[in-house]
Amino acid sequence: MTIALIRALDSVTKSLLDKIPNTIATSDGRYLATQINKKIRKFIPEVNKSRWADLDLWSEEPATWSSSNSSLKLNEKERKKQDIIYELYLTEKHHCQVLVILQQVYQEGLRINGIIDEAKRNELIPPVLDALLDFHLNFLRQLKRKRLETEIVDSVAEIIYSEFEKGERNQTAVYAYTEFCSKYDQCGRLYDEWMIKNAELRKFFDQYEQDSTYKGRTFKMCLLLIAQRLTKYPVLVEKIAEVESGSAKEESMRAHQAVKKFAMHVNNEITKIEVNKRWDRIRSQIDHSSKGRFGPNDFFTYDDLILNGSDEERRIICIEVIIVLFDDILIMLTNSSNNKYVFLDRGSGSTVIALNKLLVREVPRSTKLFFLLSDDPCPDLFVVSFASKTDVDQWKKAIEMSKNMAPKH
Repeated sequence: MTIALIRALDSVTKSLLDKIPNTIATSDGRYLATQINKKIRKFIPEVNKSRWADLDLWSEEPATWSSSNSSLKLNEKERKKQDIIYELYLTEKHHCQVLVILQQVYQEGLRINGIIDEAKRNELIPPVLDALLDFHLNFLRQLKRKRLETEIVDSVAEIIYSEFEKGERNQTAVYAYTEFCSKYDQCGRLYDEWMIKNAELRKFFDQYEQDSTYKGRTFKMCLLLIAQRLTKYPVLVEKIAEVESGSAKEESMRAHQAVKKFAMHVNNEITKIEVNKRWDRIRSQIDHSSKGRFGPNDFFTYDDLILNGSDEERRIICIEVIIVLFDDILIMLTNSSNNKYVFLDRGSGSTVIALNKLLVREVPRSTKLFFLLSDDPCPDLFVVSFASKTDVDQWKKAIEMSKNMAPKH
């Protein structure tokens, strides 16, 4: 009787339990654990790391030097100089902010949240931000130290020259900028594509791009500001040189040449990459059976693009040169291993060119000129890249003027 009653109660209890929903079922438990784990791993950007804590990157500063030093009695020229030096300092600080945001907010956020894998992260954000930060934090640190020494800064030319011409971080920064700027367009395209296809990535970027903490530094804005930064230094340093005089002016002009050379070095490296990419596209479409005449009795084939005796391909070479224009000739020089200028070796191509045999043609929508040498029986053609469109226009005009004035031989 007792056993029967217990069994009856068990069956009633079981039927009741079957009708009562579990508070946490297996699937619910997994979901809850996932949510708790996500909250524990919530991403918080580390924008105040010790690496740059001494620079007070996020502190507010006056817009101009004059606005916070109006009581100092200075002539207009000196006040203008202080404003430009301060502008260099302040824009360098803003540039460091951009680098930190791109690295600590966007790059680290994508990594910690596991939104895309490492290979895709490196496609979207070139992995060179550490090198760029190293270069620019050091430069900013020196500018800040100089400003703290005195209210009126005598010169920053030596700081600029030492960092951009011969600093220990110089070559690494050139490589980093080359890598970053050469992939700028690709990064922008991938961002646009993935924002459409990947909802989680879109949600991540929307969250941080709309966060007022980061002062409107959207992902694409960060890319643009970093890619443009090297174009700003020559303008600012030239402005400083314009208000200097005597030996100080000479130092500023030397600093100006250093920042121009740095930017041109990066530009030349990017040009090499672009030229080789174009050549790869052309080479892939060359008919291997076609032949080209090479001299009166010789032919050149696709296989001849391989250097004799090796598997190495011929390379398209970009060389940094010094061009000197005389009233009847143009010469091309380059740096030798002992830092002396030597005549550029172009193999059988001329590097001393009679102006009456030189034709100059502009390459549309670029900072390049075609140099065509009508030197019978060996005509020649090569491309010269310049730092800016202004330089292209000046050189084209100067060559044409010299040709018109050249002695008739």
